[in-house]
Amino acid sequence: MNILTVWDGELNILSGVSFSAGIVSGTIGLFRAQFPQLDNAAVVQLMSQSADPIDDLNPGYAGMLGAGRINAFVGVVSALAIDDPAGNTDGELICHPNPFNARVHVSFRLAKQGRVTVVIYDTRGRQVATLLGGVRGSGYHEVTWDAGATASGTYFLVLTTQNQRSVRKLSLVK
Repeated sequence: MNILTVWDGELNILSGVSFSAGIVSGTIGLFRAQFPQLDNAAVVQLMSQSADPIDDLNPGYAGMLGAGRINAFVGVVSALAIDDPAGNTDGELICHPNPFNARVHVSFRLAKQGRVTVVIYDTRGRQVATLLGGVRGSGYHEVTWDAGATASGTYFLVLTTQNQRSVRKLSLVK
């Protein structure tokens, strides 16, 4: 499938496999319509970082199928989190998928360099895991909680930065 589109200010034909080219082009169109200020590199990064990983579902093709399955919802929500023109506040905390089975991806944006922690607690307030603890630069960040050995249930993810503290309820379903 070939798609005629404007890329880097020039008219180009992009090719893809099966139906993926239309889905990719449509998702890029959605991102560009909602966030016209994003340049090509930001759109590519957004598309790649918001994709759901599929390597575990296709073990014979691990690393060969691109960034994963397109998740337009996460992409738009992620762009909302990083779309702070003034750059003065830390962005929205995004956890996907939720509910999840085994792994959950955590995305957030920092307005400026600073100390950040990402910690998981159970419903009794006991710390289950520390996903991140240290200084990170400004920009978009992502960590993954691999909860494979953790029991099903409700957990709370707490992101703490110099400017704010955000909490998300997570549901681990096995």
